[in-house]
Amino acid sequence: MLSILVMARFGPWTLLRVEDLLSDKSKWEHCERCDEHIRYVHVCQVDGEFKEWRIGSTCGPTLIQVSDEIWDEAAKIAARNLKLLHRALRLKPLEQQPNSWGVTRLGADWVDKIIDSLKAGQTDKYTLQKGQVARHNDLRAIQARLRLAEKFHALHAYKMGTGR
Repeated sequence: MLSILVMARFGPWTLLRVEDLLSDKSKWEHCERCDEHIRYVHVCQVDGEFKEWRIGSTCGPTLIQVSDEIWDEAAKIAARNLKLLHRALRLKPLEQQPNSWGVTRLGADWVDKIIDSLKAGQTDKYTLQKGQVARHNDLRAIQARLRLAEKFHALHAYKMGTGR
């Protein structure tokens, strides 16, 4: 038997309908997840798949809730990383020019490392401790470095458009 969490990770789930098999127990079915004898069948489907799962009233709502939580968080992370990627791409040409970031010129290497980390989806969420050297895949370091570079180059806050 698959756990709800494992099933939810297959992809975003959709509740297609709820079927009442009436009070005649001979028409009741078995949940495809836990094999419980069920009257109310929650017909669910993974987005993009053809198979419909016939799941009970215990498993169905829980599966939809867990799926929504997982995939909503994944969408937020993807949107955040996309925005950071666009900010880094906007800074790259400016960082390739000679600048006066301090005593030494930083160059565009740090931007390339951030871009590579974001494209690969390899950003660690807030792993740096106070006093550590910033890493190119640490989310807090990426956000801080991009913010400082945008301020240095007098760039306005980056806003994602509607695509028009």
